[in-house]
Amino acid sequence: MQVDLMAPEEIAGKVKNALLSGQVPTIYANGFVVFLSISDVGLVLQANGREVCVLNMSYTMAKSIVEKLGASIRDFEEKTGNNIMTSEFIQQKMQQAVPAKDSGGTPNASSH
Repeated sequence: MQVDLMAPEEIAGKVKNALLSGQVPTIYANGFVVFLSISDVGLVLQANGREVCVLNMSYTMAKSIVEKLGASIRDFEEKTGNNIMTSEFIQQKMQQAVPAKDSGGTPNASSH
């Protein structure tokens, strides 16, 4: 992966060129689905529940991206003191906040 061999200013230059070129697609996603084949990993990126992109990559590239993204997020969290919640964590907390119903269909007052 050549990116690791570049100085930070070279990486910044490549990002700037990609963003300003007008020829590199820019995609926003707030959801995703992961799929696997015997030779590749894929992501279906979603925006508000609608599929916007399919991204296929080798297992090597996928693992490298996971490591780089993880390191970047950890660095951000350490520098800002802000712990970024995962979508799974948010979903779990939201489900816990929904009051449980008793057999009569009314909210159970003892639920938290």
